[in-house]
Amino acid sequence: GGGPGSGLARSAGSDRRPGARGGLAPFWAAGEPRLVAIAGGSGRQQSHWIKLVSPATGKVVKTLSVPGVVNAYALSPDGARVFVSEYNGGQAVISGISVSTGKATFIADGYAPAISPDGRYLAYSPAGRLTSIAIRDLRTGSTRSVDLSKAVGASFMLIGLRALLWLGDGTALVVAPSPAVQAGGNGTFNGPRCASQLTPRGLCLVVVDIEPHKLSARRVYIPRRWSAYWTSNCADLSSRHSIYIFRTGPIRPRAAVRITFTEHGVVGRRATTMPQQALPLSMAPGGDRLLYLAGRPPHRDLWIGTVRDGRLVGKHVLVPDGGKFAFYSANW
Repeated sequence: GGGPGSGLARSAGSDRRPGARGGLAPFWAAGEPRLVAIAGGSGRQQSHWIKLVSPATGKVVKTLSVPGVVNAYALSPDGARVFVSEYNGGQAVISGISVSTGKATFIADGYAPAISPDGRYLAYSPAGRLTSIAIRDLRTGSTRSVDLSKAVGASFMLIGLRALLWLGDGTALVVAPSPAVQAGGNGTFNGPRCASQLTPRGLCLVVVDIEPHKLSARRVYIPRRWSAYWTSNCADLSSRHSIYIFRTGPIRPRAAVRITFTEHGVVGRRATTMPQQALPLSMAPGGDRLLYLAGRPPHRDLWIGTVRDGRLVGKHVLVPDGGKFAFYSANW
């Protein structure tokens, strides 16, 4: 199928991603990512940076200065570049910053950059067309786009961190909404539009299927038993057809839920519980570790824990908040 609410998976016999060579393209293998990217700035918003940190030791390997306010960013799979969307002079600009030299190369005006698992394609929301998705081939410079206004509503804006999630096999993007202000204690939100709030059918996401000659969009609903009190999300690059959503708020226990799209619908499974004070940020590409913030505002430390048997174990501070700078977010 391909209509609203249908599953995401297609036949495993071929990869429809542009440039793929027969069979399913390799997805991000589980293992030890070399770097974690942390975005932050001074309390007075005078200085902004992205720090690259070892997930094993917490040691800062590199600090990249960013002229504007960081909107969203993505670290390439090989750790060679960071793709940053920043506000600079009132304009949102996406640049690719070399980790080795710190040199920034302009890519496009836009928001929410997301790099494909093989590092070849960059998806983003073009400036001035915030209900559209563009996909840039970083080798050739060619760009394709698809308008999502029929699925998400004309006033929806795709601007946040992890608004776009690549599936592990590179055949589709999941367009994730930004959480709305909660209406009450039952985990529902006001508003009927897909990809902006929870609906009576559950959390509505938009899937962009990537085929050689076209991009197409459709709705997929995550049942409320898995999506109530949803607050954020991240990709699951250890799998071909999964993402993670984080359930926080008054629900106990807080949890990371793995959502898998199949030919027969959507399947949810709790991957791990989390400390009740945790603000989850991102799951490791192998699905084995979680980055989260914890502590008393305004000072929150960056923590890391290992996922084991549905629980988060070995929890420890990866990068402490020294008070001089504030963390915005962290990403693998």
